[in-house]
Amino acid sequence: MKQHDRNWSAKWIENTNCPPHTAPVFRRRFTAEHPYTKAELFISGVGFYVARINGKRVGDELLAPAFSAYDKTVYYNVHDVASLIVPGDNLIEVTLGNGWFNEQLPDDWNFHVAPWKNNPQLICEIIADDQPIVISDAHWECGLTRITYNSLRFGETYDASIDDPADFHPARISRGAGGALIRQRIQPIRLKEIIDPVAVIPAPDGKVTYDFGVNLAGNAEITVKGARGGKVHITYAEVINEDGSIDNRGIHASTKLADRFQEDEYILSGDGNVYGTANSATTASAMPWSAARTPKSSPFRRAASIQICLRPAALKPIIL
Repeated sequence: MKQHDRNWSAKWIENTNCPPHTAPVFRRRFTAEHPYTKAELFISGVGFYVARINGKRVGDELLAPAFSAYDKTVYYNVHDVASLIVPGDNLIEVTLGNGWFNEQLPDDWNFHVAPWKNNPQLICEIIADDQPIVISDAHWECGLTRITYNSLRFGETYDASIDDPADFHPARISRGAGGALIRQRIQPIRLKEIIDPVAVIPAPDGKVTYDFGVNLAGNAEITVKGARGGKVHITYAEVINEDGSIDNRGIHASTKLADRFQEDEYILSGDGNVYGTANSATTASAMPWSAARTPKSSPFRRAASIQICLRPAALKPIIL
C-alpha cells in the first residue's frame, strides 16, 4: 500500500451532524506569539475545500485538491500563510464541499456508490518556523454554512437570508479518506478570466437567457439587488434554441433521477451585511462545476436588478 510522503501530527476530522447536501465549516482559534518568517498550511479537504485565516482566503485555487481515487491517493496542498497570521489571536476556518468524494445523486459514472464515499473530511496543520502551531484534531469546532446544497454536477444553493447557520460543536475524529496523503504536483484549477454576455435573450417562459458566445467550464458570478428572501435561479446549458430557451438534454442525459442538474440558486439576505451594501450582493458558487455557454436566469421575487458574468476556469498543463 502507498505511504504518506510526510509525517502528519494532524488527524482527519468530520462533521457528523451535517446533512448530506450541505457544506460544513470547521474552525480553530490559535495564538501566535510573534510574527513568523515562515509559516505553511498543509491541507487536504475532500471533496473540495476553501480555507481562510482571519477572514482572508488562502490561495486562489478552485476545486482543490485535485481529484483522485481517494481510497488509494489523497492529494494535499501547501500554502504560504505567513502574511495571514498576526501576533496574538488568530482564526482558521475551512469550508468543505462534497465534490467527487460525497456525490449524492446517481449518474452514469456511479460516484454515488464509490468505495470512498463518506462525509466531507478535513486534515490540516500549520507549520511555523519548523514547529506545528495548529493541527486538525478533536479541539476543532464545526458547524453548518449558508451553502444549503452543493454537488459537483448538480449545482449549489446559497441562502444569504440565514442569519447564523453555524451552531458550532466539537468536530469528530474520522477514519479519513483512506488513501495515502501525497502532495499535489498537478497544476491547480484557477480563474482564467471574467466574460460578459454577448446577448441577453428573453425566453418564452418568462426567463432570461444570457449568451456568452463560447462554450466553457466555469460558473456564473451575479450582482443582485433585492429584498430579503428573493431568489435567483441559474441553469447552465450548452445549446440555445431558436426561441431563446436553452437545451441541456445532451449533458443531462448522463444523470439519473436527478431533481436538478447544473443549477445554482442564490437567496438574498436583503440587508447587504454579507456581501455588500444597499441590498446588493456579488457571489459565485464555490463548490460545483458546470459546462456552459448559456446561464439562464429565472424571474425572482422581490428582486430589483441582476447582472451576470461567467467565470471560466483554467487548468494549465504541467510539463515534466
